[in-house]
Amino acid sequence: MIPRNLINSALRAINAIGANEVPTNDMFEDARELLNMLLDSWSAEELLPHDYVQTSFDLLAAIENYTIVDGAEADADGICVSQAVSGASTLTINGVGTGSVTVASGVATMDYPRHVSVLSAGANTAVTMTVVGTNTYGDAISEVITMGGNGVTTYGVKQFKTVTSVTSSGAASGNVSVGSDAIIDIRRPIKIVSAFCRTSAGVDTPVLIASRERFNEIRDKDEAGTPTKLYYDRLYPSGEIYIHPTPAAAGTHDLHLDLWLPFVTISASSVDTDINLPSEYLLAFRWNLAAELAPEYGKNVTEFVFARAAETKNVIRMLNSMPPKPLSMASPIPLVNNQPAFNKN
Repeated sequence: MIPRNLINSALRAINAIGANEVPTNDMFEDARELLNMLLDSWSAEELLPHDYVQTSFDLLAAIENYTIVDGAEADADGICVSQAVSGASTLTINGVGTGSVTVASGVATMDYPRHVSVLSAGANTAVTMTVVGTNTYGDAISEVITMGGNGVTTYGVKQFKTVTSVTSSGAASGNVSVGSDAIIDIRRPIKIVSAFCRTSAGVDTPVLIASRERFNEIRDKDEAGTPTKLYYDRLYPSGEIYIHPTPAAAGTHDLHLDLWLPFVTISASSVDTDINLPSEYLLAFRWNLAAELAPEYGKNVTEFVFARAAETKNVIRMLNSMPPKPLSMASPIPLVNNQPAFNKN
């Protein structure tokens, strides 16, 4: 299905353009944006072909939550470049970001909301760093992160969109760097279908996908061990994965996920590229896009367009709700007094 052809066909269906006309650039861009909204909506309704993707990532020691979004790599000194801390003081925000963080006028801005990391070049387990900034909605947030031993990176759990200050509780041994945490670099999924955890010894353990309520019932969130439970919080624009228990050491466990991803957004550069949907979706998208576009151009949605939109969408809904056929159509043999019962007539 070529998006440009689909958009032009939908516009003709409501007489927004003639048979041999092409839409203006503004008209076409409005229709493309609406088509993306339609794709997102149908994806959320589970009406699009399932885009299942498998991914895996290394788990860190004693870290409960991980951000999942298609973003840049972590930047260990993207907020504060390695600097000496002689006492209780405010660090200089002077990071030179590599994509995940940009710094301007003393404020570090993340590409997506991320956890903050603190790297210690000395043994500083008694020193804390207070991070102040905002979340994705612009609300003020703060977090206290306890530093680690020599060469150890510690992580916060809150998602910062901006960082406006980092303050030390006391003098630090060796230099300190502050940066952005790593993310699971894949599009924010609609849902996590299934998961398992693999140890470095190659042993797999199923991971239960729990609801928020069930995950909150866990009493000891800091319990160490192989993860057996997972909760996925579909935040926006990035999701957040919580696991329990957490590994006691890094490099000992990988988390493997089966993800259901949203449909890829149709960009201005991909409108002439086939988006690879089955042919049975063509009519459904044509008529439903036409029904959505009509009010944009002062066109009434005729009974015919409305009926065709509803009818073709119902066909797609039926296709996606059909139960799989059994492997065998043979009926089971009934039992009478625990003995097979055969009809010999």
